[in-house]
Amino acid sequence: MLTTTPYISPDTLLWLIVPATALLLGRMVFVSVRWLRADTETRISLGQARRIRRTWKRLAPMAELAAKDSTPTGLEHLNTDGKAVKPKIRTPGSPPRPTSSASPSPPPPCPASASTPGRTPPTTCATAGA
Repeated sequence: MLTTTPYISPDTLLWLIVPATALLLGRMVFVSVRWLRADTETRISLGQARRIRRTWKRLAPMAELAAKDSTPTGLEHLNTDGKAVKPKIRTPGSPPRPTSSASPSPPPPCPASASTPGRTPPTTCATAGA
């Protein structure tokens, strides 16, 4: 009996490797440019978001965002031999995204020209001088 190794043509490899490399390179450029253009506070936020995504399975139970599921599965129900089944901890699949109503953004600061004497301040800064 002859065994042959599957042959993958170089054209097929080219069609698989080039898009995968382009996607990986594009992702690396996007992340790098976003990090380099960010100010110090934004870099801190990006680092915190990365850490939360990386440690989410441990963080969710500590933040009380997980639930205990004590219902045994069918297989566990059959294989327990009369022992109690340990409850499973269920966590959401990914960290929840903050809603815009939970933390409203502060109003933009008033420009320096708004406090200049003799000029009418913009409507958003009308209460700033009062």
